[in-house]
Amino acid sequence: MAGNRKYRPSEKQKPDAIVSGANKRLASRFYQLKTGHCLTGLYLQWTTRRPDMKCWWCQESIQTREHFPQWRCQQKTLWAAVLEENIYMSDGLQAT
Repeated sequence: MAGNRKYRPSEKQKPDAIVSGANKRLASRFYQLKTGHCLTGLYLQWTTRRPDMKCWWCQESIQTREHFPQWRCQQKTLWAAVLEENIYMSDGLQAT
């Protein structure tokens, strides 16, 4: 009965406590970005869903998750919030 077995991650795999507590849509998008499987020209060309890696926003030759200079401020704000949330969680406090 191989079909009835549950998936058991190895002991080394520990999910991010903050992400695992988020709603499914947000957690899914986070892991897509983290693993490089988000909807960028690079990934879509690799999956053969686009003929090239060109960015459809700025026409740069390769679209990646990092290449938008106008979003760097938002990225810094996002990662600062993530860091702050991790500090709260590691101290055992409940973030609001």
